[in-house]
Formats: sequence, C-alpha cells, structure tokens
Amino acid sequence: MDSDNIESAEAEKHLRLLKPITVLPGTLFTFQQPVVVAVLETSVATSNVEPALARQLDEALAQQFSPPGTKERKTGGHDFLNTILSWYLYLLRAHGHPVFDAGCIQNSSSEDSQSHLFVAPYFDARSARQTLAHIFNVAQDILLNGGVNSEDFINKAQILQKALQANGIKSLNTVHYLQAAHSLSIPWEHVNGHVFRIGQGRYARLLKDSATDRTPAIGLDIARSKTHTANLLGNAGFPVPQQKAVSSIEGALRTASQLGYPVVVKPLGEDGGSGVTAGIDCENGVIDACNKLPSGTRSFLLEKHIDAKDYRISVINGKVEWIVERIPCGVTGDGNSSVVELINNENNNPLRGPTRDTPLYPIVTDVELEGLLKKYGMSVDSIAEKGRFIQLRSISNINVGGIPAVVPLETVHPANIRMAERAVTLLGLDLAGVDLLIPDITKPWYIQHCAINEINGYPTIGTYTAGHLYSKIIRAMVQDTDGRIPVISVVSSDTLKGAYVTKSIYSVLAAKMPNTALANSQGAWIDDELVAVGDQRGFNGARVLLAATDCERAVLEIAENDISKSGFPVNSCDASIYLPHNSTPIESIVQSFLDNVGDTLICSDKHFPVFKHHLQDKSKELFVVSQKCGLAQQEVIISTGATLFSIDGSSVRIASKNLDLTIPHIETDSDDVLFVAAALWAITRDKSIFSELSKLARNQ
Repeated sequence: MDSDNIESAEAEKHLRLLKPITVLPGTLFTFQQPVVVAVLETSVATSNVEPALARQLDEALAQQFSPPGTKERKTGGHDFLNTILSWYLYLLRAHGHPVFDAGCIQNSSSEDSQSHLFVAPYFDARSARQTLAHIFNVAQDILLNGGVNSEDFINKAQILQKALQANGIKSLNTVHYLQAAHSLSIPWEHVNGHVFRIGQGRYARLLKDSATDRTPAIGLDIARSKTHTANLLGNAGFPVPQQKAVSSIEGALRTASQLGYPVVVKPLGEDGGSGVTAGIDCENGVIDACNKLPSGTRSFLLEKHIDAKDYRISVINGKVEWIVERIPCGVTGDGNSSVVELINNENNNPLRGPTRDTPLYPIVTDVELEGLLKKYGMSVDSIAEKGRFIQLRSISNINVGGIPAVVPLETVHPANIRMAERAVTLLGLDLAGVDLLIPDITKPWYIQHCAINEINGYPTIGTYTAGHLYSKIIRAMVQDTDGRIPVISVVSSDTLKGAYVTKSIYSVLAAKMPNTALANSQGAWIDDELVAVGDQRGFNGARVLLAATDCERAVLEIAENDISKSGFPVNSCDASIYLPHNSTPIESIVQSFLDNVGDTLICSDKHFPVFKHHLQDKSKELFVVSQKCGLAQQEVIISTGATLFSIDGSSVRIASKNLDLTIPHIETDSDDVLFVAAALWAITRDKSIFSELSKLARNQ
C-alpha cells in the first residue's frame, strides 16, 4: 500500500479515511500547537475484538521501529485508535520533534460503524503526514491481512525513521526550552531552520539553541575559540591555563617540555570534552593523546594540567544562577565485584543511556579507560576494594560519563561568583557556562592555583540537576510574563462587516493606547503605519503583527470558512467576537471558537442559545449583543449570567446581574457599534474608552 494513500477496506473489520490527512497551520480546540487532522471510520472501536487488534498493532509497530531514544511511550491500552495516537506521538518525540500536546480522538457513533476526528500536534508537516499515514496503513493491514510485517513495511519504516531523524531538532537544549515555554503556556513558533520565536508582539524573542536575539555574535565568536577566550580573559586579569596552539606531535612534545608535566591535549574546535586527554605525565602519553585526536585535526592545544575540581557555573543575564561540580566518570568498589561488573551495574542506571532522552551518558570501556586502570595497576577484571573510587576518565565532562553534583551558592566564595559574572560580562553574553578549575570553591580564586578553562556560549544545561533553569530563562526572555499581548479576534463570514468592526475597535484603542495593531481584509497596520498590504485576515496578519516587537495589542479578523481549513492563528484570544450571519454556526466551529476564547466571548442574541449551551468553562464571560430583542428576552439573557449590550434610545446599555451602565450620546440603528462597544469593554473595563463611539455611530 502507498503510505500516503490509505485505501478503503471492504470488510467487516475496516478502517477508512473519510477525508485526506490535513495539516493545519493553526490550532483547534485547546491545543497550543498546530495540528494534523484526520477523519476516520472504523467498525473496530468498542468491539469485542478491539483489545486483541490493539495489541497486534502495538507489536507490529514495535518490530518495525527502533527509535533513537528510550522515551517512555504511553500505550493505547485496549483502544485501537489510541494505540495509533500513542505511536504517532512516540515516533515524533523520539526523533526530536517538539510535540507536547497530548492529541485527542473525538467519536461520532452510528449503528454499524463509528467516525472519529483524530487531532494531534505536529512540528514538521510532511513528517506528521507520513508518520500518520504509515501507522494507518499498518493498522489497516492488520484488519485486512492479519498484520504480517512484510519486507515492504519494514523498508518503509526504515525510510520514515531516517526522514523523522533528519527533520527533527538536533539540539536537546532547544527541545527543553520549547517544552518549558509550552508548560508555561507561553506561545512559541518555528521561524526557520533552528530558530524559534518565543512570545508575541512586544514580548517576542528569537531563540537558537541557547543563543537569543540579544546574544552578541562577537561574544559567541570569541567563546567558540579556546585560544581567543583565554587571551581575552588573561589580558583582563582572569586566571587562565598556560597553553599553546600546536600543529604536530613534535610541537606538542616541545611545548609539554616547556610547560612541564602533567599536561592536557585538546582539539581546538570540539565541545563536550571530545578528544580531550588530561593528566598526561610523559612523552608517550602526549603521543598517544595526539593520535586519539579527531581525524583531520590540523592544530590543537597543549595546556598545563591543573590539579583541581571541575565546576560548571551557569550565568544568566549577568548573574550566577546555578553551579554544579562535574564528578569524573568512575565506579566505587564493593570488595566483591570486578571493575567491569561495577561498570555494567552503573550502566544499568536508567538515567544513563546513549540517547537524547537520558540525562547521563553510559560508561564506555575503551583504550583510555583501560590505560587509566593500568596506571592504577588494575584491569577491567580486577576486584576493587570496598569504598575505593576508581576514576575512569581523565576529564569530568558529562558527555564522557561524568555526573553533575549541585553546589549550593551559599557555599561558594563571593569572589568566585563575581569572577564568573565578570568574565561573562566581558564577552557580553546573556547566557553562558563558565568552566572553572579550582581546588576549593569555598575559598577565593586569588589565593589558589585555578583557571577559567572555557566559556561556553551555547551551554548545555541538561535536566539531571538544572532542568528548572529552562523555565527560568524562558520567563526572563518574556519579562516574567506569559509572553502574550492582548488580542481581540473577530470571526466573520461578511468581509465588509468584519472589516468595519475590526477597524472600529482598532481606531478607538489606537487613539487611547499607542502601539495598537490591526489585521483585516484590507491590510495590516501598527498605529497609523501600514505594515502589510493585501488580505491579512487569519494567519497572514497574525504572523505579521505578533512577530512585531512594537505591537502591544492586536485586533485580528478571521474568515469563518478558514477555520476548518487552517485552524486558529493564535491559541487564545482575550476577547473573541462571532459576528452574526444567516446560517446556524457549524458545530465544530462553535467548539473550536469557544476553546480559542481566553476570557470573553461576544456573540449576537441570535446565537446566544447555541454558545450558551456549549460554554462549559464558567470562568469565561459571555457578552451578548442585542439590537432588537424585547425586554423579556433581555432579562432572560441577563439571568443566565451573561452581560447584555443593547440600544436604549440614543444610548448603549451594558447590563448584567451586577452591572447596569448607560453610555449616552450614541445613535445607531446597527449592531456593529454594539460589537465594538462589547470588545472595548472586554479589554479595558474603562468608560472613557467609549468617547469615540459616538463619532463611529455618526460616521457609520
């Protein structure tokens, strides 16, 4: 079967796509992310064969895929369709796709079969479509043919897995930052490549790995070069290692003789301790270390070794926030087990693994490890005495099996904290990791032989001890807010009416509040400046305005028929207006519209019964615009807890159980002004904002 085209099955047990898999650029229901949508029909759900089929599907997919991760997959249990959903989410997440919403399946039963709306988040549109299509095809094959894992399915699974890996995010830092933003309900979106936008409008920031739009390129460039960093810091009075760049084994031997043993050999362009050998105490050690450098290395560093503890100091916006001591990779003897048995036991720790989902790396037995054991007069088969710690790496990096241990800030000498802050400030970095080699961090740096070994401009924070820093950094990026600006959305099927209402709201707000923006069918503006031409309804205008850092509040027009095609351009609006039209609102549109409302829903009295019936969230306000309904109907609306906006002679009346307010001097025979008044009241709760309404009414 073609993985992008699932054929219908004419059988008692069937699974059909009633509509093609659709990837929406926006959100639906309560999702924070863009979604993929599929409409399915099956006779399997709730049948007595469903548990067996769900188990068979689970086993078939487990045989096909070996994701590069150990991320726990939430099983679908006995539910056939939830097994499809759980595998879809698992495969994307395991390959670095930041999909955080849980997904959902909505049922619609009939006598013989059931149709289901499948909705799940995605990061890369093509990957989402291909993954879902493949899983559907496997599920359908189980229903039709008993689910034999043919060579064709195995091959397609391998191709899919490579594509998912290629289209996923390589940086775990980035995934953790996005996860933090999602957990805080701070909006984020993919810009391009490895760049993401966090927050909206005035709070909008750009993020790439651990660098932001305020991270200076010069500082990053210096930090990438170990020699440039050491020169800059050394000239500024900071302690740095004695070092020299060399390009041959002969040069390394001469430099080692000049500096005196022990020494360190490290490549110039590698991170995470890759290729580094420390504590070298003889010429043969230098030669061996040079031969272990990555292939193609033209020049490398020869440093004087510093016998000290290794600390990573995280500096955020000029302040030390977190310090860990990096404990070298090693095992502790128990008096009974061999070194290799101790290593195997340590590697059984579920926190260790060679994947992106484990915070610690496994201990690898190699030439360096065996060489260190030989120095101790041991081998991997030796029995280590009880309580003895056996160091198995010459460096302490987490990437080679080290373990981070939290150092309470109050135990660190203030001079060491200030030194780290000053060093990062010298490079101008807003976020950095300072690697400090110092014998005793509780004593000031200036009375010890210590050195700033490196400053990392793209620091890997990790989740073993410092996972909380991701949220702290994201919150700081958006000024300790939720990253959102006030947004009013107007959903309309009438272009002229939508344009009038949105422009009227915008005009009143802009007169009182600078940096107000508008996007409708006629263009996009920030204050009086036209920033985009053409039809800017929906996604076009939202992306223009919410990326603009001079936008502090936005009014967005959304074409009603675009919601089912594209979803909502933002996942929450402070106030949302549903403009009246002649037809009854589509059921799915109603629910999506209500889920998209942040605080206040505004509708006409005609649609009040529909929205009131579906509005389950009691924290959301319902504003009802009524131009012609009688007093009795008005009282019925108010009695439900809604706020009524009606015309009373030459005034607008705002009435609820706890409020009865009259806005005078507004003469109009249209409900458009009432919608404008309702939106203004929802956003400001300020009577003075209505001073412009009389002008709008006269000019209508």
